[in-house]
Amino acid sequence: MARIDAARRLLSGMTAGSHLVAAGAALVLFAAAGLWAGVLGGTLTVLMLLRARLFKESAQVATALGAALPAAAGAAVYTVTDRAGQTAPLLGVTLPAALAIALAAGGVALAAGRFRASPRLVRALDVLETTLLVAVVPLVLAVWEVYGTLLDLRV
Repeated sequence: MARIDAARRLLSGMTAGSHLVAAGAALVLFAAAGLWAGVLGGTLTVLMLLRARLFKESAQVATALGAALPAAAGAAVYTVTDRAGQTAPLLGVTLPAALAIALAAGGVALAAGRFRASPRLVRALDVLETTLLVAVVPLVLAVWEVYGTLLDLRV
């Protein structure tokens, strides 16, 4: 039992450290205000949320959610402050996104614990997570402007 407890504490610590780094990176990417930086930050945030469903211990789930939610809030704050002078894009993008998020959160809150996810939904979430994990490397290269540099090479 002591070894199991030590292993759980170790996993919780590794989870907390990795999610803290990912959340900080997502906030830095959102602050960069570039298209690809925002896409990579959003991808990291969604990956943190998808990772939370795989843990059974409440401490690890709380760590993943506790890292992803400030990253999502940071994305909203940076989006609103970036578009502060423009009312049409601010209302046209932020308001529908906030309403969709609120409806999704309400639906999750109402359905939480009442039913088990179907195997098809679980598999679809696994495929989405794998796709997003594979997309991280090309997005990092886009943020570092590697593709533009390669296209500008003259032989």
